Amino acid sequence: MNDIIAVEFDTTIYPLDAIRRAVHWHIGEYYADLRIAGSIVTLELRPKDGTTSPTDFESTLKNSVLDELLRVQVRSEARGIHEALIRAALDGALGRNSNSEV
Repeated sequence: MNDIIAVEFDTTIYPLDAIRRAVHWHIGEYYADLRIAGSIVTLELRPKDGTTSPTDFESTLKNSVLDELLRVQVRSEARGIHEALIRAALDGALGRNSNSEV
């Protein structure tokens, strides 16, 4: 029986960072081999315990990549807010008033 699950992603649609992060979620359950050829990323995964259905896992992995894609987009959109909060926290910790003009 062939336990290898092969899934392809196009990096023009799914950023490589999102794919890598999604695979990382599952490395406790799967051995992973990631191959990149141009804009196509091929993941070959083999279950460590042999209990997961390849069809079920392929769907789970695709959902994980979509979830990571959303996380990447949210991080990008919230970057300015995140930086402002960190700046305010550091200013407060250093006893500076972040609203005062220099």
